[in-house]
Amino acid sequence: MTTQLTVAARAAVALESSTAEAYLQSLSMQSQSITAITNADGRTECHAAAMTAKGARIGIEKAGKAARDDAMQFSKAVITETNRLVAIIEPEESRLVGIRDEWDAEKSREKAEKAREESLRVMIIQGRINCIRTLPSLTAGATAAVVQFDIDALTRTEIDDTFAEFHDEAVTAKAESLAKLTEIHAALVRAEAEAIKAKAEQDEQFARIKAEREELARLRAEQAIRDAADKVDREAEAKRLQLARDEIAEGRRVIAAENAKRLAADRDELARRMAEEDRALKRSVEIEKLREAASKITRIQTKLGVDKAELIIWIAKVEACRVKAYGVKVTPLSCPHCAGLVSAVHGTLIPFVEPEQAYDPEAIANLPIFEKSRDLFVSSVANGDRDLRTAEDARAKVEAFDAEMSQRKAA
Repeated sequence: MTTQLTVAARAAVALESSTAEAYLQSLSMQSQSITAITNADGRTECHAAAMTAKGARIGIEKAGKAARDDAMQFSKAVITETNRLVAIIEPEESRLVGIRDEWDAEKSREKAEKAREESLRVMIIQGRINCIRTLPSLTAGATAAVVQFDIDALTRTEIDDTFAEFHDEAVTAKAESLAKLTEIHAALVRAEAEAIKAKAEQDEQFARIKAEREELARLRAEQAIRDAADKVDREAEAKRLQLARDEIAEGRRVIAAENAKRLAADRDELARRMAEEDRALKRSVEIEKLREAASKITRIQTKLGVDKAELIIWIAKVEACRVKAYGVKVTPLSCPHCAGLVSAVHGTLIPFVEPEQAYDPEAIANLPIFEKSRDLFVSSVANGDRDLRTAEDARAKVEAFDAEMSQRKAA
């Protein structure tokens, strides 16, 4: 027992424990006021305090190592005293380093968030410019009035400060699209004028058929009068020529049979033509309805393009909000077009955003609202696809009818 006390006392003397312990306690109390970092100066202060504590710890450890060289038993006592003294300051060192590292991590997260927001902003502006640039390609099958509506709408579209650094690109895209739409409109005006001319020729053909039908009715009436006169003459002749009654009667039956056959054939022909005219009229009405449905293709395509662009934006918002809310791990994919990193969401490729692992109560509250907005655009896109298929089917039927009429006219 006496030897252990002597060794411990020697260790305390070698390390100057009484002085060192007071210094370390004082040094630890000096940094107790540092509990959080709020700015760069605070970090500098925290780092300096941690380095001071670290320097004190290293000094104690060096003195202990030198004292252990005297003897094995003395070394054990020195190690015990060293650990005791280190235990005094090491927790404070760990606490200060933790505060410093937490501040550094928060700054890194804020930098990453700013980069993600900038990427999303650029994507939205590029989407708006692409809508302007692709507008002429959506006019296939449209009428001149619909194209004029697109021209007016695009003309009213203001290229304002919301396009930021892409302002010049947006101005160029608008000018190019307006030029293309103007060319398309001029071509459609010429085509519609030709269609009006073809309609006039068709009306002239129908008028000619009507006149022929009226002429046929007149000839039949005249034939009926002649037949009646013949019958009177035959009856008079029968009275006058009693001796030839049988011969006349037989001739009358033959003539009556022929007339009946001819009248039956005429009635069948008239019924056939009237049926054909009825079918033609019904088909004309049906084609007009189909043309009206086909004329909506451009408007449907334009709205569908806007809805799809909005859907992509809301999908990105929902996924970003979900990642921010729950820290969901998303594995990026390689884009087949640009080889960049993307994410597949509801069958749509969107730019990959590195997810955050921190939970965000505000994001959790916003997520159902964002999902509802996304679902509205999912439904709108589905309805647009359905309406587009209906309109395109109508256009195909109109084109088939026009081709059939062209072939008949050529024949």
